[in-house]
Amino acid sequence: DRENARLPSTNFQITLTRGVNGHIDTTRADGFGNGHGVGMCQCGALGRSRAGQDYRQILSSYYTGVEIRSIYH
Repeated sequence: DRENARLPSTNFQITLTRGVNGHIDTTRADGFGNGHGVGMCQCGALGRSRAGQDYRQILSSYYTGVEIRSIYH
């Protein structure tokens, strides 16, 4: 139902097209995925945890190329 549709994310761009009279003719919202587009998704992390992944596996899947280690003794 398009009337009740909503954007599931703040990661989107709005494009307005104006007619010759200067009034807005069309409005377009292009989404780029859910969430803000940076970092870890709470829902995804919860799902991974429930599937048996530990925090190291979860963090490594969202932040590739990082080393997860303790810095305290």
